[in-house]
Amino acid sequence: MNPLTLLNLAVAIVIVGVLIYSRWFKNPNQSISGYEKQYKALFDGSADAIFMLDEEGWIKDVNHAAIEWYGYTRPELLKKNIRDLAAPEYQVDEHPQLEKVLTQKVQFTWGHQCKDGTVIPVEISSQTVQLDHGLHILSSVRNISHRLEIERELVQRSEQYSSLFNHSPDPIMIHDGKKILDVNPAALAIVGLKDKSELVGQDPFSM
Repeated sequence: MNPLTLLNLAVAIVIVGVLIYSRWFKNPNQSISGYEKQYKALFDGSADAIFMLDEEGWIKDVNHAAIEWYGYTRPELLKKNIRDLAAPEYQVDEHPQLEKVLTQKVQFTWGHQCKDGTVIPVEISSQTVQLDHGLHILSSVRNISHRLEIERELVQRSEQYSSLFNHSPDPIMIHDGKKILDVNPAALAIVGLKDKSELVGQDPFSM
């Protein structure tokens, strides 16, 4: 299952939990059932940071992960607008995704800044939820630093491979046993061709 599917599934589960948890949040003095306790634990136990926002982006509730990631206390976060967490290069007067989420589910990447100044790349999945005390926005925020690091390494390795492939003095042909997939310039020179498109797709054993 790809990361986006997992994030969507996590958000769906958390939404159910939030709808139940909101009953307790509205009146914390009332007793809650074991079922409700499970979903409250799910909200607070999520590995992703979860924010409950009002329609203007003001933070109304957060889970434990949000507190740990950003380094703010819960009271400090509840005084902030979600825009306040944007890294300097992402600071905008009007957040386009915040406007869009009022009519549809949105998923996008952004940059957030922690209390100590650390900037983290994040993937945000947001949608509206109707609670007893009005329409709210539920945002699940995932730190994608590790994923981006892996992607950069893959790009770097791909570039290194491409350089070795294209500059090798030895002819190199890549095929799957049925057709030629790629050839380097040295291989083209041997057969007296200039464009690899004349070889790609051909039977490698008919040459």
